[in-house]
Amino acid sequence: MTLRLPLFLIVMLSSAPLAATGQPTDVVIETPADETYQIGLLLRCPVCQGMPIAESPAEMAQAMMTRIREMHREGKSREEILAYFVDRYGEWVVLEPKAEGLNWLVWVLPPLVLLGCLLGLLRFIRRERAEAEALPDEAPAEIENEYLKTIRQDVLH
Repeated sequence: MTLRLPLFLIVMLSSAPLAATGQPTDVVIETPADETYQIGLLLRCPVCQGMPIAESPAEMAQAMMTRIREMHREGKSREEILAYFVDRYGEWVVLEPKAEGLNWLVWVLPPLVLLGCLLGLLRFIRRERAEAEALPDEAPAEIENEYLKTIRQDVLH
């Protein structure tokens, strides 16, 4: 039991110089303020398809992020980098489609449908209120069934 602790310490201390050598690692920590991260948020991961490549753990997404970093170091603009990926993967790789052609429906239809639903709900509520106000609180005596009237007359007389 006493041999395990010193062995553990020897292994840990001997690996410390390797970690401090300054060798580049595969892990790149990016902050939301980084331009490469912002570009990565605009592109869809081909593997996950619902996630931006900046947040995807897939190898392909990480390779795409590496390519974005390389292009950014080369001085390419955001538009040039996006155009590169659109040329390579097609328009679907962009998470926010451009509002042109049939893509404008993606931008226009949701607000129109929401507005239509709200107007329909408003009409329904107004109609229900009008019907509730038009009905009296108690049913009038004329509406009662003739059979009930005769029974009441027989019982009361």
